[in-house]
Amino acid sequence: MSNPIKDIEYSDKLNCNFSEALYQKMIERRFGIDSCCKLDLNKLEIEKELLDLNNIIDTGLTPV
Repeated sequence: MSNPIKDIEYSDKLNCNFSEALYQKMIERRFGIDSCCKLDLNKLEIEKELLDLNNIIDTGLTPV
């Protein structure tokens, strides 16, 4: 990714959506409350893992 500002915004948005999806799943399992607008947890989990992997591989973010 080329623009660090967009990378940070994308990362924050993805982490927020992933957290929201996990929260919705927990509320549904624990209390039986369904959310009106469900997020695709599997898709978000894959995207988050790819982002985390990219951050590990990125030499600009990893100290030498």
